[in-house]
Amino acid sequence: MTPEEIRETLFHTLDKLDELNGNRSTAEELLRTEREAHTLEESNLKATMASKDRILIEKDKCLSEKDNCIASLEKTLAET
Repeated sequence: MTPEEIRETLFHTLDKLDELNGNRSTAEELLRTEREAHTLEESNLKATMASKDRILIEKDKCLSEKDNCIASLEKTLAET
């Protein structure tokens, strides 16, 4: 191989390495962005679940109070 061919091959190889490194950087940036979006979505879902859990707890409390009221009324009816 002539020195000129070696130089051309070297420059071509360096260009390819630069291209691959750029592609890698782009892929890493995309992954980081997707990871951040996923983390945000996960936080939003957790907040939504916590809110729905509070609502369910409140509904359970109301149902329990109604059950107690019904039981009391049934007892009163049974006594009369």
